[in-house]
Amino acid sequence: MQRKATVLAGLVGILGLLACSSKGGGGGFPDGGAGQGATGAVGASGGFGAFGANGGFGANAGSGANGAFGGFGATGATGGFGATGATGATGGFGATGGFGATGATGGFGAGGSGAVGGTGGSTQACKEAADCGSVQTMVCDPVTATCAAAQCSDTLSCPAGKTCVNQADNVTVGACYPECSPNTPCTFGATCKASADGTSGFCWTNGTSLEGQSCVAGATSSGCAAGALCASDLGSSVCRKICNFWAALPGCPSGQVCAVNGICFAESGDPAAIGAACASGAVAGEPCGSDGYSWRGACDDLGSGQECAKLCRYGVSGDCPSGKTCSATTTGEIGVCY
Repeated sequence: MQRKATVLAGLVGILGLLACSSKGGGGGFPDGGAGQGATGAVGASGGFGAFGANGGFGANAGSGANGAFGGFGATGATGGFGATGATGATGGFGATGGFGATGATGGFGAGGSGAVGGTGGSTQACKEAADCGSVQTMVCDPVTATCAAAQCSDTLSCPAGKTCVNQADNVTVGACYPECSPNTPCTFGATCKASADGTSGFCWTNGTSLEGQSCVAGATSSGCAAGALCASDLGSSVCRKICNFWAALPGCPSGQVCAVNGICFAESGDPAAIGAACASGAVAGEPCGSDGYSWRGACDDLGSGQECAKLCRYGVSGDCPSGKTCSATTTGEIGVCY
């Protein structure tokens, strides 16, 4: 059977999580992203979608607008499982999509090509780049919460220890946020928004809402207290606990399952087990294969219908069973075993 490329595009968008270290471009707030291209982001309702705008893990996605792997949603919260989204980047600051069928997306999409940092700067207070006038040249400094000239792009790198995060849709400039990883967590007052493969991320300043409470995310705040991120779940923007998707026990509360974007969700995905046919009407990229702890797979169109294929990371041989290969082709990318 010959698999189609749709899901891969969606899987890439799921990420919405990968920041670009100190090399400019790349990054973005939590998950999702819309459009087609190579770097995306997470944001207002974005999410797992066939990963991107209007969706969550959902289907019918293209490939990430401006960026490989989605991105860190522009001030948005974090993605969910939506059913019909495009993959990739771009989005706004809103809370990110959930399992729903058509969540909006947004995010600090990873930078595309071209643009260089903006000019100017001021002491004007801000919560997002849009408060500063032109999002093509200005950002909201995540440390001072004031408007500033763009701090990074494809040609302008962040200093060591920081990573570039785009704060608006369709822009190629961003702000520099502290880098983090499982081995270098954030200092007090911030939570690490990890990439989908769990190897990198950026520090997002904590908000005040507790797990389960309503939230609003922005460039200078995740909207949630330490250990949680704002996500669209069961139709509302609420703080959900972060989890380690690639661990046997990811750490979600009872009644919630970990999604590949590292967020616990109460919503359900497709009931199919890994290797089994997804329900009739299932769309490519829809989460499936729950083991009670994480949604370990995504519905993939193999030509004869949607099948629940196991999710995997580029370069991690143990993610796929013997005889199967991970579709991911780039470091940090997420794919499916086929």
